[in-house]
Amino acid sequence: MLRLIIFLLLLSVATTNSAQVDRDDEAIREYVEEVVSSLEEESSDNIEFVILLLEELSKRPLNLNRDDLSPLADAGLITNDQLHDLENHKAEHGLLLAIYELQAIPSWDLQTIRRVFPLVAVNRNLDDLNLTLKDVINASSLTLQTFVSRRFPEARGFRQTNDTIPPAYEGDHYRHYVRIRAQYQYRLSAGITTEKDEGEAFFSKSNDSYDYTSFHVYGQSVNKYIRVLALGDYKVNLGQGLVLHNGFGGNKSAYVSRIKKGGKIFRPHASTSEINYFRGGGVELNISHTLKVAAFYSSVKRDANIMIDSTDEDVAITQFTSLQTSGLHRTTGEIQDEKQIKYNAIGGRVGIEKRKYTVHLNTLHSSFDRPFARNIRPDNQFRFSGSSLTNVSLDYSLSLGQFHVFGESAYSDNGASAHLIGMKAGLSKRVKWIGAYRHYPRDYMSIQPNAFGESRDANNEIGFYNALEYMISRKFQLSGYIDIWSNPWLRFNVDALTTGREYLLKFRYYKKRKLEAYAQYRFEEKATASDIETPFTGIQNRKRNQLRCHLNYKVNKSLEWRSRIEYNRIDFPNRHSEGYLLYQDFIYKPLQSKLSFSARYSFFNTDDSDSRIYTYENHLLNNFRLPSFANTGHRYYINLRFRPNKPLTLELRYDQVIFTGTDITGISNGTQLIEGNTSRQVAFQIRYVIN
Repeated sequence: MLRLIIFLLLLSVATTNSAQVDRDDEAIREYVEEVVSSLEEESSDNIEFVILLLEELSKRPLNLNRDDLSPLADAGLITNDQLHDLENHKAEHGLLLAIYELQAIPSWDLQTIRRVFPLVAVNRNLDDLNLTLKDVINASSLTLQTFVSRRFPEARGFRQTNDTIPPAYEGDHYRHYVRIRAQYQYRLSAGITTEKDEGEAFFSKSNDSYDYTSFHVYGQSVNKYIRVLALGDYKVNLGQGLVLHNGFGGNKSAYVSRIKKGGKIFRPHASTSEINYFRGGGVELNISHTLKVAAFYSSVKRDANIMIDSTDEDVAITQFTSLQTSGLHRTTGEIQDEKQIKYNAIGGRVGIEKRKYTVHLNTLHSSFDRPFARNIRPDNQFRFSGSSLTNVSLDYSLSLGQFHVFGESAYSDNGASAHLIGMKAGLSKRVKWIGAYRHYPRDYMSIQPNAFGESRDANNEIGFYNALEYMISRKFQLSGYIDIWSNPWLRFNVDALTTGREYLLKFRYYKKRKLEAYAQYRFEEKATASDIETPFTGIQNRKRNQLRCHLNYKVNKSLEWRSRIEYNRIDFPNRHSEGYLLYQDFIYKPLQSKLSFSARYSFFNTDDSDSRIYTYENHLLNNFRLPSFANTGHRYYINLRFRPNKPLTLELRYDQVIFTGTDITGISNGTQLIEGNTSRQVAFQIRYVIN
């Protein structure tokens, strides 16, 4: 009875104070856009994974009382701490009565609740672990999706210069992929993805089929013993990224409190990205209620630049000098680099997970079938070279009332260690403080790190991060951070020990169902490339000032518009570069119509590429764009979606950019050069969902 009274009071407060969260995707869209645009170079496969996941969650919301909520952590929408706090709340008070009861959990702030609201539901039914295989098959969905796009006019790489020299690109102008995926809720998934990029051969020349093929079989909460099972292609998350982490977010962004990485240790790799995935198998077991054990093995071929060392007259040693990450195989050089080395990885995790604390011991052994012979320079002489590397780390978290401590300490087999420790504290019901200290020495080594900091390399960086979130009222929020760091050794093209600093301040206003607006200011100062070939060249400090004002207004239930203006100024010692971007979005989704569309018009004007501005664009379902805008011009796109019946969705996209500067004679460079001042792209997608 007491819990019912508390619930009714919470519901009353939520209603009378206009705090009820709408079932729309605006908060999710804004979160993904903010994180992606602030990182600018977020791994494309991570972005694609989040888009795929959110699209699935919007159709089949997670049950807060029954389902494993780790997909929300995988997408970066909540933290593992909030997951634990929710489980503790249910253990102490029983199953949730309604979504609004999340407000009774201190770590679940209103912004988090609003963000996940479209993706969760409350159902007090019993678990379905006893479903038969026939029940699972009947309740599963099968998705078939195909995508094709082409740019106009054609790039230089497609043109034949004369009768004797063929085009630089081996294949045709089209990029396309096919994805087939069977899925039961979020617990079981199996699928295959095949793709070719523009310029790559297709069933001809160097490719006898698609250039890239990925497949996976994945299950979580398979039974009471198997927590996660991953076969085929998959991603691995260990700790806070000092050793390895392929998750989304957990870095600096306007969501200042989301610096802790989370998610399950394994997740399926179902995107079109051709890098940073594992191929083999992984399993995590429930040894007991608190003891978890995981192990994985992978062997996958990677693109690399090969060099033959013939200094020894008797034996020629084949080495590689760098890994290629573009995933493109269009030209002779790119094709020669394709799948030149084999990367093997074996690792695991042993952990204790209790209500108040978690401790995990992680290990990863990486090896290549050919030695990595890095081109040694003064700045990278302490980086990894050789054929194998072993990493071990200990990650932990501890919750004590309003305080939460987390961190990771990692070691590489050359004897170096890297450390990250953070804390979150609820100073009051309205104020939250977040702090983190990182110490990544110059000689710490890891193959695929993704650590919090100015750089994700977990190397050559010492810094302290300080952030505050202040809920002024249910409509107003103020947040910001200060990050100060130093680089105790040289960096690429920076031949001195340097320091840097970054500040962010964001003010947000939200009015239920109607209006959301925010203003955001970001300042960054750090050393940039110096001329290391010219003696006595001073280090240049680059200062960046960014100001963004954004407005989202819902005209009615079907029509929504979004407006933004963004200003960017870069200051060097002897010059500066500045520019601005304005865009207007229109999103029209009639409730009963089979046809919907979204469109954007952008105008940009920057002095040069130094002041370029990145902006996330809506694309066809499960796709994205993150173009940069430089020089002067305008760009527009329109996305059309037609759903003649429930299983079938047809989509069409058209975009065009026109540069109006008088000095623009071509777009891009090298083999991607397009002559003239205009570039267009057309994309088409068919999606069919059975059940």
